[in-house]
Amino acid sequence: MLHLNTIDLPLFQVLTDFSTLPELSPFSLVGGTALSLQMGHRKSDDLDFFTDRSFDILDVKTAILQYNPDVVFLNETRNGMSFTLPLPGRPDDFRKLDIYNWAVKFIRPATVEGEIRLASLEDIAAFKLDAICHRKEKKDFVDIAVLLEKFSFGQMIEFYQEKFPMNDKSIVLSNIVDTDGLENSVEPVMLIDLTPALAIQQIEEKIKEYSQSQIDKKAQLEQERFKKIADLLEKRNERDKNRKGKSL
Repeated sequence: MLHLNTIDLPLFQVLTDFSTLPELSPFSLVGGTALSLQMGHRKSDDLDFFTDRSFDILDVKTAILQYNPDVVFLNETRNGMSFTLPLPGRPDDFRKLDIYNWAVKFIRPATVEGEIRLASLEDIAAFKLDAICHRKEKKDFVDIAVLLEKFSFGQMIEFYQEKFPMNDKSIVLSNIVDTDGLENSVEPVMLIDLTPALAIQQIEEKIKEYSQSQIDKKAQLEQERFKKIADLLEKRNERDKNRKGKSL
């Protein structure tokens, strides 16, 4: 069930309309809006549609203009486009939409609610960890804190590495504890009892648990390695004793 209190109803109408466009059938809603609709933790006011397949940009652009000729295109590349459009019944209320193919595979099937395709929580978790490596937004930290109610930090790192196999997880670990400049970002409108400060505190606690688990895992691997060496030495000594016994 979607948490419809997280977005304005006219924006939800746009989401529904775009989700039914044949030209956007390969796309899924991603980002904070997709997460908010699934988790219900905060308000969101834009729409991001991603695909991991090639698509005809001209066909998509034509479909968008047919839907609403008052669209204002902000950016166009070979990977997609960003634009604003007025909400139905609100001609002066423009909202931003992104439609892109970043050539990054979805790691789980989309969640389908009626006509709407939403990126899985696993994919959103990977996207959010990637986002904090490139920007400092309070909304990303509250989103990560909410995702940590579903997954451990270790699992989220695994999703990140699965989605971005060429990236080093140490980049995430260094950026997620760096909150410089965060105070200049927009304050998210929360629908649950969670502030950005509390979100950061919760994230830091999960990182400490993860770091300790990594230390424990490394220590266990070292113990297993030394045990294997000790077993090999014991077997070799036993073999040498047997050889000496036979020579006598």
